[in-house]
Amino acid sequence: YLAKYYLKHQLTNYFELAFLGELRYNEGSGNNLAENNQNSVNFSLIAKHKLSDVLNYEASIRQDFSNKYDNPFIYSFGFNYQPVKFYQLRGNVSKNFRNPTFNDLFWKTAGNPDLKSESAYQFEIGNDYIGKNLQLQTNVYFNKINDMIQWIPGENNSSFWIPRNVNRVETYGFELIGKYKWNAFNFLSTYAFTKTKDLETKKQLVYTPQHKWTLSAQYTIGKFSPFIQNVFTDKVYTFKNEQNYLDHFWLTNLGLTYTFSSLYDITFRVNNLFDQKYQTQENRWQPGTSFNIQLNFKF
Repeated sequence: YLAKYYLKHQLTNYFELAFLGELRYNEGSGNNLAENNQNSVNFSLIAKHKLSDVLNYEASIRQDFSNKYDNPFIYSFGFNYQPVKFYQLRGNVSKNFRNPTFNDLFWKTAGNPDLKSESAYQFEIGNDYIGKNLQLQTNVYFNKINDMIQWIPGENNSSFWIPRNVNRVETYGFELIGKYKWNAFNFLSTYAFTKTKDLETKKQLVYTPQHKWTLSAQYTIGKFSPFIQNVFTDKVYTFKNEQNYLDHFWLTNLGLTYTFSSLYDITFRVNNLFDQKYQTQENRWQPGTSFNIQLNFKF
C-alpha cells in the first residue's frame, strides 16, 4: 500500500518550494520467501531557485522512518551554470541511503535478514558541450559508501548468489558520452572508467569492470536504417581476493531497422557477429552468433 502527498508553491517567479510525504506498507510471502512486512514513512522538502538567466540550483532534505531500520537524515544540493548557449557546468553533492529489499532480506534460498541499510556520500561534477552536430558530456564522480549491499557468488562457486554488507567502499570514475551527426550518419560513443575499492581488503569489488567502451554508427536512407554496434568490456574479478577473473571481451552487433511509420518499426539484428566466446559470470558462457527480430509499436 502506498500513499503520497505532494504540495508545490511558487513563492516568487524565481523560487519554488515543494513538500512530499509518503507512507508505504509492504507485506510479502511465498514458496521461497519468508513472510514478513516493512513499514516506512518519509518527508521531503525541495527548493528550486533561479538566481539568474545562467545559474540555478536545487536543494532538498529528507527524513525516513521505518519499523526495521534507523534511517539517516539525508540531503542534496545541485547546481547548473550555463554562461553560453553551447556550454553548461553541472554539479551535485548528496548524502543517500538504501534499505535492503524483500528479496535481499527474506529470500529463503539465500536472503540475509541481518543486512544493514546502505548509506553513501556522493559527489559529481559534469561539463556539457551542445553544438549543432556535436554533443559532448563528461562526468567525474566520487562515492563513499558504508555497509554497501552487494550480491556475490556463494561458497565453492555456488549457483546461488548471496547478499552481504561491505563495510566501507570507495568508488570513483569518469564518464564520456559523445554524439555526432553528419548528413545521414549518426555516431554515438561512450566510455566509462570505474574504480571500486573495498577499504578493508584494498581490493576491487567483484564483477565491476574498470573500463567499458561502446561505439555505434547508424546510416538512415529513406525508411531503412542500417547500424553497427561495438562494445568492449574490461576483465572483472570473480572473487574478492582478485585471484580469479573473467577475461575482457569485444562484441560487434549488426542490424537493420525499417520504419513503417512514426508508430511502428521492425529491427533485424545479428548479435555477436564474430562469434566471440565470453562469460559475464563465471561458468556461464554467453551465446555465440545469434539472430533477433524486434517489432516496436507506439501507442
